Amino acid sequence: MQLDARFSELETLRDWQTLADELERELARTDLTDSERASLHFRAGHVLHDKLLQSTRALKHFQDAYKAQNTLTTALGAARGIYWEYGKTAMVQRLLELELRADPQGEKAAALWEELGDVAADGGDADKATSSYARAVGFKDSSTLRDKLAESQLHADNWQPGVAQLVALASSLTGDEASDLWMRASRIARRFAPDEVLAMVEKAYRENPMSDVTSAAYESAAVELGGETAVAELQHRFVATLTAVADKAAATRVFGVRWAVRHQKSELAERWFEETVRLDAKVESAFFFLTDAWGKNGGAWERLVSLAEDKAGENPAFLYAQAGTIAWRNLGNLVRARAFF
Repeated sequence: MQLDARFSELETLRDWQTLADELERELARTDLTDSERASLHFRAGHVLHDKLLQSTRALKHFQDAYKAQNTLTTALGAARGIYWEYGKTAMVQRLLELELRADPQGEKAAALWEELGDVAADGGDADKATSSYARAVGFKDSSTLRDKLAESQLHADNWQPGVAQLVALASSLTGDEASDLWMRASRIARRFAPDEVLAMVEKAYRENPMSDVTSAAYESAAVELGGETAVAELQHRFVATLTAVADKAAATRVFGVRWAVRHQKSELAERWFEETVRLDAKVESAFFFLTDAWGKNGGAWERLVSLAEDKAGENPAFLYAQAGTIAWRNLGNLVRARAFF
């Protein structure tokens, strides 16, 4: 009980690094039950991923949570989300298969089987896509799932009308609906006209770059072909279409994470995370990333303090504490630190 109170106190103080350290210290105990160990791993994983953007450490905790308690399928879902961020669809597929072994039912099962079908189709495995969509239909008889199942079974003599119909419909729509249709067309083309796939997934990405599926299909291929600037431009265009500040901040954070962990482009990631903080100073994970990038790796502590001071009014308890700590420990300015505290 005292331990839970301590963890809750650290959450209230938003001292995420100390919370992560204390959770890991508690995991070193040898007298924990499997359930307790799984719970601590799961909690540590979320702190490390959601608050500190330390994806690799978080991934290990989610995996260990599932190993400690193999009924904790939410840990698999969290790990799968990180693999989507990395763009590692082979691991996404593996974790989907593990989660499906737990025998989920209803809407959840349908969603998991559909996701597995999409991943298989994007990877060129039509047989696996067909069987996965068929299982999804068994749990949810929707027109979209039936259409995906039929599309996965097209042959060399009848695929072109199917693609033409999807392309025509996608061209008449915008947003998520158009993006999904372009992706469906690309999955058919992947089997019969692979040279046309990249153009289709680019159109899908233009409509919805936030989608895990769409970004995995397009971003890495485009960056590898030297299209880094084009990808970033499409992302900026998408953010400009959003009206709600919260939506803009969510998008910039997602793009920052991808540039950091998937593409290993720290400079681009820093720009996105700075934009995130300026849009919504309550997205503390973005500030922690900049603490590592600007401060620990770049020595630009004054720049970090200036950002914290500039946006402190929107999240004063957290940002004044961060500015005070930096002024004290990294700039050696005790008078300034005291003012912040």
